[in-house]
Amino acid sequence: MIRRITYCCITLIAIFFSAAAMAQGSLSGKLVDGQDKPVSYATVTLFRGDSSVVNGALSDDQGKFTIENTQAGTYKLRVSAIGFTERNIPGIQITADAPNKNLGAIKLNANAQALKEVTITGERALMEMSVDKKTFNVEKNLTSAGGSASDVLQNVPSVSVDADGNVSLRGKGDVTILIDGKPATLFGGDAASALQSMSANSIESVEVITNPSAKYDAQGTTGIINIITKKDKKFGFNGSVTAGAGTKDKYNGSLSLNARNRKWNFFLNSSNRLNPNTNVTTTNIHRFTNDTASNVYESYIRQFNGSFNTIGAEYTIDKHNSVTLTENINLRGFKNAGYADYITNAGSWNTNRLRYAENAVSPSSISSSLDYKHTFSKKKEELTANITAVKTFVKRTQTYTTIDTPANFVQSAPSTGSNASINGQVDYTTPFMTKTGKLDAGLKTQLTFFESSNNPYKGTAGNLNTFDVSLSNA
Repeated sequence: MIRRITYCCITLIAIFFSAAAMAQGSLSGKLVDGQDKPVSYATVTLFRGDSSVVNGALSDDQGKFTIENTQAGTYKLRVSAIGFTERNIPGIQITADAPNKNLGAIKLNANAQALKEVTITGERALMEMSVDKKTFNVEKNLTSAGGSASDVLQNVPSVSVDADGNVSLRGKGDVTILIDGKPATLFGGDAASALQSMSANSIESVEVITNPSAKYDAQGTTGIINIITKKDKKFGFNGSVTAGAGTKDKYNGSLSLNARNRKWNFFLNSSNRLNPNTNVTTTNIHRFTNDTASNVYESYIRQFNGSFNTIGAEYTIDKHNSVTLTENINLRGFKNAGYADYITNAGSWNTNRLRYAENAVSPSSISSSLDYKHTFSKKKEELTANITAVKTFVKRTQTYTTIDTPANFVQSAPSTGSNASINGQVDYTTPFMTKTGKLDAGLKTQLTFFESSNNPYKGTAGNLNTFDVSLSNA
């Protein structure tokens, strides 16, 4: 009995020491890169000969690792780290005589394989709010694509455009319209028609300024609408072409080219638009005082053609100074032709008068603008200077034919006119007092030249021999 107990105790002790000997082995080392700097947080995995996993570890801040509880045998070590080529070390021998093995410094090679390019794109909001204005980003509004500048303004909150193209802000007219912050003298005095001939593809954003500062002219008591045209800022040579077509002979197209390096930026933008539409109205008038009823039926075809072209260059002198020269050449044509039928019923008699009217206007304009901008080290502090010269020439033909007599009565009022302006302006802006406050100071001068003449006559077709005072603007 005593021998059996002794034998069992000896057996248990032998098993214990054998298991302890198998469990106390370890494998360690240090991971370094090509410059002998430690490689941290790399994955180190130990495999048996049959590729089964034994154990693993992560390297610490010094690149060191230790895999505990290894037994005697032959192993393979695999090291994986982000940015480095995976390394495999086969044939690692761990014996009972040397259970703790240190592999020393293990060098990893940097992975030279290029990763796929990742592009991070920031999307601009449809509407941006700031202290002094609201900005509507046209490119984010798909309903304006292929339309006119009038279509763009119809989608701007607080801005309204009526059937004739007249613009109002918060229900009131007398709105000042600017192009890139400059007076829209390029419109030739007919902003409504010009906006309907200007392509939406040439517009980047619209700024609505309901409480303008002293920086702007004191013209237009309602507010200011500033139309910002597209100017590409991408490096290299790039461009885009768009084309569109609609029912009833509506066509539009645009071309945008840009070449930019660190110093120079050359840009060209051209948009063309053909936009006819038909306007039919019927007016019924009844006067109870003399029992007279009148019906007016009008049918007109209105056509708006426009070609807006901008070419320019920007030179960056240094990180604080830049100069831009811009040339605009705009050609437009507005035409309105149709009939008005006046029918009057007064008791026992009727009168009928048919009147044909045709108006055609062909304004052309050219402008040259030189801009200088200086930014200071303080954020949002800048000094800008601009000089702009504009020349617009307008030719108009007006013909009215009343078809109610054997010899049709004709009125004709052809006219010509031109206006020119030279604007010079210097502005300084700096943050002031509060986080959102700013202080503006500036100086501006403006010279304007205008002339107009017309030669209205009346009579019959082929015999216009009487000067028509009613159509004269002398």
